[in-house]
Amino acid sequence: MDEDDLVKTGLEIVLRPVTDIAENALGVLGGDWLSEVRARNRAKLKDRTEKILHDRHAEPIDVASPSVITPLLSAAQDESRDELIDIWAALLATALNPKTQSQYRREFTDIAKQLEPLDVLVLTELASLPEDLASAQSRVVRVSNRLKRPVQEVALSVEALFRLGLTESSHTNPRLVVRGIQLMRAISSPNE
Repeated sequence: MDEDDLVKTGLEIVLRPVTDIAENALGVLGGDWLSEVRARNRAKLKDRTEKILHDRHAEPIDVASPSVITPLLSAAQDESRDELIDIWAALLATALNPKTQSQYRREFTDIAKQLEPLDVLVLTELASLPEDLASAQSRVVRVSNRLKRPVQEVALSVEALFRLGLTESSHTNPRLVVRGIQLMRAISSPNE
């Protein structure tokens, strides 16, 4: 068994027990459907996590802390929207990478569960805007234009990011606060 097979087997073992409890609780009604959806989601999560770890030239830790991994995997398996699967995979890769695991915070699981796909896009755009952006155009309008989304949708997303404690303002010129900056580090290519 080569190194890649060991990583794949390890991720499969880590991901498997999390779903058993919920699927057994549902019983026959809906259990099969939910089991299949979660299995597909776990497969996507596993593939994307492995890719991120490979791209970061990282070997996952041998034994992950159940207090970190169990809630993360439990929440991640219920997500099938691509933008959010990417967040979960990036968080899992950060938590499993010995060089970056200190950048992962368990509160990120609760935050990620509350994000909508547009929130991820808005958060990413806000993080890419220069802090000293001097323009007659507000940051919300700038993000709206860059994403080609209505200002009201972006403003609603900014409100959600503010409630999650990721930005300092929910108005026209939001900026990321420390929690938002740290979350972006954990889901981007963290410094290794």
